[in-house]
Amino acid sequence: MRLIVLGVTMFAAACSGQAFDSATSPTKGPARTAQSDTTAPLPFKGSFTLASRGVVAFPTLTVTGTLEGTATQLGRFTASTTEVVDLPTASGTGTYIFTAANGDQMSTTVVGGEVSFTPPNVSTVVLVGTIVAGTGRFAGATGTFTLGYAGAIDFASGTSSGSGTFEGFINLKK
Repeated sequence: MRLIVLGVTMFAAACSGQAFDSATSPTKGPARTAQSDTTAPLPFKGSFTLASRGVVAFPTLTVTGTLEGTATQLGRFTASTTEVVDLPTASGTGTYIFTAANGDQMSTTVVGGEVSFTPPNVSTVVLVGTIVAGTGRFAGATGTFTLGYAGAIDFASGTSSGSGTFEGFINLKK
């Protein structure tokens, strides 16, 4: 029974949408890189709506989703997400691929953060993201951000919808 509750809680957390303060949240811009081919850290923040679906294949929960929103450096964007939660350890990792309106993309990795579940079906989650690759104006981009979301889960269908925000810093190639 305990594993079922843990699984439901992790599913709830992985499928929701809203930002929260976190001890791991980047509160200052990263130190200026030694490379002269990148810009100084620029603010990277935005808001979004989220729709996702989760599938449990014990011992993991795989959540896939889509985001739509607006952000500094991106403008209007969409994003696709995949997150894998290891249910026994309650740790999660994933990827977010942001696509700007002109088609330029930014790939990020995320790791699970603070998770809470409020019965009967509201969950919150905080993820710390790292920008790892990009195309177009995001080629060679680096940076970090904290993403938080909260939302409602439909346990019968395995789906969730919600909203959230993210905030951090990005370094772009000159």
